[in-house]
Amino acid sequence: MNNIIHHVTVKIENIIKDTDRVNVYILSDPDQNILPPFTAGARIDLHLPNGMVRQYSLTGKMIGHKQYKIAVQKEISGRGGSVYIHENLKIGDIIPISLPRNLFPIQKASRKHILIAGGIGITPFIPMVQTLEKRGEDFELHYCCRNAESTPLYNILKCLIDKNKLHIHHDNGDTNAGLDIRDLLSKQQYGEHAYCCGHSGMVRAFKDATKKWSQDSVHCEYFGANNNDNVAYEIEIASTGQIIPVNQNQSMLTALRAKDINIEASCEAGICLQCKTKYLDGNPQHRDMLLSPEDRKCYITPCVSSCQGGRIILDL
Repeated sequence: MNNIIHHVTVKIENIIKDTDRVNVYILSDPDQNILPPFTAGARIDLHLPNGMVRQYSLTGKMIGHKQYKIAVQKEISGRGGSVYIHENLKIGDIIPISLPRNLFPIQKASRKHILIAGGIGITPFIPMVQTLEKRGEDFELHYCCRNAESTPLYNILKCLIDKNKLHIHHDNGDTNAGLDIRDLLSKQQYGEHAYCCGHSGMVRAFKDATKKWSQDSVHCEYFGANNNDNVAYEIEIASTGQIIPVNQNQSMLTALRAKDINIEASCEAGICLQCKTKYLDGNPQHRDMLLSPEDRKCYITPCVSSCQGGRIILDL
């Protein structure tokens, strides 16, 4: 079964408007105590007052552990979490968060790090860049956005331009005018690691471009739910034989919860593996971004993944 995630309580110390759609939230301990430490690439869960749980990468400069910073982009067509945060959370509010955890760490002993960010996917790379500079390791950061007005957290990063470490790619809405990921990653040099954080299309292009790379040198993080249509199917609970029908476009996780079968879940977007569950039989449709091919032979992420029809038996 899943491990319990422990939580701490934080206060919203400040809210800074970064772009028209992005706010930076500065979180601190209500009693000004030190917050739990984190490493570059880590993220936390926000447990919102309306019951939603949303994940955000810790960002900004890593100066002590008195504050956490997250950047939230308001997505009108999203699942509601970012809109709620923008429209309801205010300075002084107290909210619970998970302890930081890192599924997107910087790799050690690398000759060079190639970092590729899409829009708000820049957030984990800001502490990464700070860490890499402190280590004296070589890197280049490619930052892809629509235009200058929609380039989150640019002021923190602009000092890298003079060092020839930051390359900004504005496509002005033309997908053919942005960064050519395939060309950038056409050949892996010895000791290189490549990282990508962005929307699903960018991550797919990144994975396609790095198919011939050593896969332990390829690292990605994805934001946004993968909303593919499902077909109707059934879940069987192995321990009881209970059969649970899942309607078309209903998530496996929602169907389980409707029958009071609660699986610990966090991102609900296939990007954290908190809900990873073993299955014993069936034909799963995997839509997460993290399970390895070997893990997919026996595990599924009920938040976004489904079954290609018929019945899937879960080891619950």
